[in-house]
Amino acid sequence: MTGKDTGKSRLHPAADRFIKATEAYQFLIARQEKLLYSRNKTEQFINDWERYRKEQASRRARAYSRTRYNNFVKSDMYRSTKAFDKTRLYISIIIALFIISLAINGYIFRLKMVDKGFEKPALGGFIFLLLIGLIFLASSFLFLYHNHFKPKNQNNNHAKKDNESL
Repeated sequence: MTGKDTGKSRLHPAADRFIKATEAYQFLIARQEKLLYSRNKTEQFINDWERYRKEQASRRARAYSRTRYNNFVKSDMYRSTKAFDKTRLYISIIIALFIISLAINGYIFRLKMVDKGFEKPALGGFIFLLLIGLIFLASSFLFLYHNHFKPKNQNNNHAKKDNESL
């Protein structure tokens, strides 16, 4: 270099392009490293969050396992399960009534169609569908009564369970 040094040296155009390319390369490498660091931090955050939620669920499960039966029955978790179970039974009763209704109405409809040249409906099919609907209905009512409406006898199993932890 000759002459005054003004901070900018006069380089060959190829050297100037090499410097610019190197600067661009270094910028891209630094940016890629920053993106990888950011991505790793995000994955670490998600993994930490999942671990926290699993530990929280495990603590809750251990707490439920130490509660007495009466306390557990009063818990929100038990009540929500009970409500879901009762809803499921009501839906099964509706489905059973629908099956019975379809069997009866279908058989009556087919009997009316005999006058228009159709074959007489099979009595066996009607009885089969009717029995399926009645069995479904009876079992739904029995489960509903037994699990939700049957008077609870405090002197036997429930009193024993109250004194034990789950």
